[in-house]
Amino acid sequence: MTNTTNLSERSNKPRLWVPVDEASILVDLEVPARHPCADVQPQILVREPNPVVVVELRDDGNYVNGRKVELRLAPCQTGGDADGSLIHRQLWDVHALHPNILDALFENQQLIHESWKMPVEDKARFVCFRGVQFQSTLPGNARWTWYIRLLCWEQGRWVRSYRTRNSLWNSRYFAAVLSG
Repeated sequence: MTNTTNLSERSNKPRLWVPVDEASILVDLEVPARHPCADVQPQILVREPNPVVVVELRDDGNYVNGRKVELRLAPCQTGGDADGSLIHRQLWDVHALHPNILDALFENQQLIHESWKMPVEDKARFVCFRGVQFQSTLPGNARWTWYIRLLCWEQGRWVRSYRTRNSLWNSRYFAAVLSG
């Protein structure tokens, strides 16, 4: 059911998403991704064969183009804090979600499955969208820093945020990936 035309061509202006019905939206992955900070260059790690995807809420979870979204930890995260670069290598071959899906879900929070709100050890759970990483320099720092976009259920509301890839990541930071 995925339309091969991007949503901007259909509406003559950039549109991140359009509704399909009460349980699904079309999301355009070619709309420039929202940047976590100034002076960024995105690195797209996952390319979809079709620039427009169907994001859907079902009773058992969220789906993208009919494939279930799983919240997954890298093997190194199960024993405590893990280096973000190691997590990146361990999750290299999974189909991570594009951050445009994060933004579309943030704007359509009724489509986020309740399971994403579940706390981990009584603390907030973070859902990371690793399909695009953003490269930037920090003020006063000449080297590049990589950022990952994420969603978090915190104090009764969804919050968009980001984290540097080289940070320590614990078992509260799940990658949103497609099953199969």
